[in-house]
Parts: sequence; structure tokens; C-alpha cells
Amino acid sequence: MYLIKMAWNNLRYNTKRSIALILLIAVAAGAILLYQGYVEYSRAGMAAGYINSNGSMQIALNSYWNKAADSETVIDAADLQKLYRILDNQKIISFYDSVLEYNGIIGNENNSAIFWAKGYDHPEKHFGVSQGTPIFSSDDGIVIGSVLAQKLHFVMNDEGIQLLSLMSNSPETGLCLGSFHVSGIVDTGVPQNDEGLLISTRQTALSLLNMEDAASYVQVYLHSNETLHEVKKEFEAAFKKNKLPFSIKTWEELNPTFKQVNDLNETQFFIISLILGLLIFISLMQTLSTAFLERLDEFGTIEAIGMPKRTIIVMLLCETVFLILFGLAAAGIVSCCADKFVNIFNIKMTPPGYSISYPLQFYFVPVKVFHSILFVIASCFFAVLIPICAICRNTVVRLINHI
Repeated sequence: MYLIKMAWNNLRYNTKRSIALILLIAVAAGAILLYQGYVEYSRAGMAAGYINSNGSMQIALNSYWNKAADSETVIDAADLQKLYRILDNQKIISFYDSVLEYNGIIGNENNSAIFWAKGYDHPEKHFGVSQGTPIFSSDDGIVIGSVLAQKLHFVMNDEGIQLLSLMSNSPETGLCLGSFHVSGIVDTGVPQNDEGLLISTRQTALSLLNMEDAASYVQVYLHSNETLHEVKKEFEAAFKKNKLPFSIKTWEELNPTFKQVNDLNETQFFIISLILGLLIFISLMQTLSTAFLERLDEFGTIEAIGMPKRTIIVMLLCETVFLILFGLAAAGIVSCCADKFVNIFNIKMTPPGYSISYPLQFYFVPVKVFHSILFVIASCFFAVLIPICAICRNTVVRLINHI
């Protein structure tokens, strides 16, 4: 207790130096935490976007993944009911949604364009709108992409129902035509996606294609994606047992670019972290070791009045612990304040390939926060080894004379 009090008093007597060291540790730890938080936000944001769009996994006929344009890629009513019975018995599923894909030509008196569409049982769970109103499971309208609306010179207004004509090819009846009112316009943020995007209910799609009941695939959303691969294996075993011709693709398999982009981000993070860590290590080594080496005469005087070297070293380590604790506490406060700052002022960023911005946030993952703190602590204690070695190998006289 006496050594702890003495170490505390030493820091108090050298207030300016102590504050400078605490600020250095706070800036070093805060920089690593914020950068890691940004990288984790980017990774988690991409993953959440893919999952919200495609589901945790998709279940379709084996032939569907070959993208053959025929009726054999569509799940019929009988197989759909068998699949629903399997899904209904799984408590880990948050919800599932059957999706029917179709495409063709859309037009009005102004222009025409190619569209690619998806009919959902619950479209309101997947898409909002930037103009107009979203469609719900009981609606018979459609929602079109913002770029597609520009191609058709289509503008939402309050003059009444506005119709667009659709022409598509049904796997059962061949060419089919229909007119549907436009409920709203959606902007996904990706212009390449919005230039032909059309969203409807699955019932609307079935009505256009003159089909009774069918789906291209079923999107499945899990409460937690941590057990995604285990759930996939369970479903595959159930399909094999019931002799159902289904196969599953997870959201990672459906979006191979995620792994590529994530690997690129991880490589960049590693390189930048290496450079940042090296700079922080050198800064802490230089500053801390210099601050303690300047006090060698003080340590020599303390040893001359009867304190053993071992006790002086313990006191030095106690001072270091105090500096680390205050520095890390300040780093935590700075990181939290930075996170609150970007939220309060609604600071946004526009990812590559997107036309709309998203709020910037920092995700602090406990494991990575622990690794960052451990690195700062190790750097600080490593820096203290230099003055400790100087104390151990020099006599009292040499320490007092600061040789």
C-alpha cells in the first residue's frame, strides 16, 4: 500500500508530465479502437445488407441454381407445402418468404424498358420506398426502381391511379400481358440494380403469369446466423430423408463478392494496423522510457536512503499501471464521444457503387477491443523495461550522477 501511495504521489508531483503520458496512451488506444470499430462496421454493415436482401439462406430446386429458363426451375404447389411443413418445425427461423422471379418488358405511353422482377409474399419486409407508398401482402400494385422510373419518364403524383403495362413469358401459358398501378418508387442505392427493378406481391406475379401457386425459391431468415451452417446441414438431411429435390445456398454463397471485399478490407486493415501499431509502439517506447530515464537521479537518491532496487522497480511498475489505467479510461471516453458525435451530427458515408449515403458508426467488438488494449499495455510495459534495466545495472552513485 505504501508503494502504491508513493507511486501516486510521484504522478501528482509531476502533473504536466503525467498528463502528457496519459494523453499519449489515450490517443494511441483511441486511434486503434476507432479504426477497428470502423472496419467492423463496414464488414457487419455489408453482411447485414446481404442478409436483409437475400435472407440467411435460400432454398430452391437443384435445377434452379443452373439458371435454366424453364418450368423445371419453379417449385410447384405440392413441393412448396412439403417445404413449409419442414420450415414450420424449426424454432430458429425468424420468418420465411416465398419469392417468384419473372422478367419481361414494361412500358407506358412515354417509353418501354426491360425489367426484372421479384414477387414476395411479404414485400413490406424487404423494401421501403423513396416515393409513394410500399406494397403489402394484400396489395395488387407494383414498386419500380428509381432509374427504371427515369427511363419511363414516370413521376409519382396525386392525380389518381397510374398504370404501367407488363409483358412477360409464363412457363405454363407462354406470352402474357397485364397492367398494374404503381404504388411507389424504390431507391436501393445501387443504380445498376434500380435500372430494371420491379417489386410486387407473389400473388400479383402469379396473376400475371397465369399460374396457380409456385415459387422460384424460399428465403429463410434465422434469429441468429451464428448457427447458419449447422441449420443448413439439418435442412439438407431433412430433404434427403423426405426425398425432396431441394438444395440450399447461404447468403455467403449467394454473394461471393462479400468474401472478396471483406478479405480486401481485412488485408488493408492488417497493413494499416501494422503501420499504426509500429508508430504507436515507437512513440510509447520513446516517450515513456525517456520520461523515466530522466528520473534516474531521483531513483538513485531513493536507493541511497535505503530503498532496495527491487522496491524501486515495483514502484515504477505501479506508476506505469496508473498511467495505463487513466490512459485507457480516457481512450474509452474519447471513443464513445466520437461515436456519439457522428450519431448526433448524422455524419454519413457513401460506399463505392452506391448513390445514397449511410450513417457512419463504430462497432466495438469485445474481442478486438481486448486485443487493442492488450497491445497498448504490452507496449507500455515494454517501454518501462529500459529504465528498469538502467536501474538494475547501475550503482547508486552512477544513478545519482545520472551517468
